[in-house]
Parts: sequence; C-alpha cells; structure tokens
Amino acid sequence: MSSQLASISATGSYAAQDQWNQNSKIFTGSGASVEFFSLNANDFSSFNNLFFNSIAAGTTLVFNVAGDNASLGWQWQSLGSSYNVLFNFYEASNVTLNSLSINANILAVDATINSGSGNLFGTVIANNWNNSVTLGNGTFAAANSPLFNTVTAAVPEPHHYALLLAGLMVILVTAKRRRRLLTARV
Repeated sequence: MSSQLASISATGSYAAQDQWNQNSKIFTGSGASVEFFSLNANDFSSFNNLFFNSIAAGTTLVFNVAGDNASLGWQWQSLGSSYNVLFNFYEASNVTLNSLSINANILAVDATINSGSGNLFGTVIANNWNNSVTLGNGTFAAANSPLFNTVTAAVPEPHHYALLLAGLMVILVTAKRRRRLLTARV
C-alpha cells in the first residue's frame, strides 16, 4: 500500500512563503477531499513554519516523503486536528520523531522510528519502534475518493485462499466418495 500511495501524482503543491522565509512553506490544495503532496526527506526535515491554503477542514492529506532518513517534528503541529493526515515514508529506513504533538498517522513499513519526544495521536505502522513518543488514540479515517479507493481496494489474504482451497477439497472428496458408493450399489 505504501508503494501504491507513493505512485499517485501530487494533487497539491507547496512553496516557500517568500524570498526571506525559504523554510516556511505554504501548502495549497486543489479543493479535492483527498490531497496528495510529494516531498523529499531533506526538504521535509528542514521545514519551519507551515501554512495551509485552499484545504477544507476534514480533508485527507497524504504526504508522500521520499528518502532514506526523515525527521518529523514540531513544525507539523500547525496541522492541528482539522485534517485526516497520513505521512507515507515509503523509502525510509529511519524516521525520527522530535518534540511533536500532532494528530497524524505514519506509514513507514521499512523504517525504524527513532528517538525523540512528544505525543502522536494516530496509528503508526513501521518495521521497528525505538522511541519514547507517547501514542494516543487516533485512527486514519476512511477516505472517500476514487483516487484513494483504487489504492486501498481489498486484497484477499493468503488464509482466505487456503480456506477456499480446503473447501473445494472437501467438496471433491465428498463427490468422489458418493460416486464410489453409487457404483458399488449398482
């Protein structure tokens, strides 16, 4: 799922606030109910103040972050609790959470979540957890968008196939036994 989300083109954009505030970023949405932003880990970790423009409350924001090492910190607190947020660190092996208190979800399937402090209200899916951040109740709300639904469509688990195969085997064995009984009576 992480790779599939990462392959979706950005629907939103971001730029420096002005020439004097290069690390202060303004994120602008397209007005969709799900907005995708493509970032690289170096830029992502250097952001300072963040502002959000043309993004309605309740919008799902997916931040696809490329790069091996990323740091998620205090600057993202400006997201507040107005949005349904997913940080997708699809290439990361290390993600550092630093001095944060945010409502967000993290998808970093190959990464170790390292050091840091703060509070994260959301779900974290990672390879390893080596962190003292306090996790609070929070979940990623289902996003109702054809763009997002194509990625999150249900995929049968292997045990479903095993159950199907076992059921077919029982039917075949039963049918074979009935045939044998019918031919023995004739």
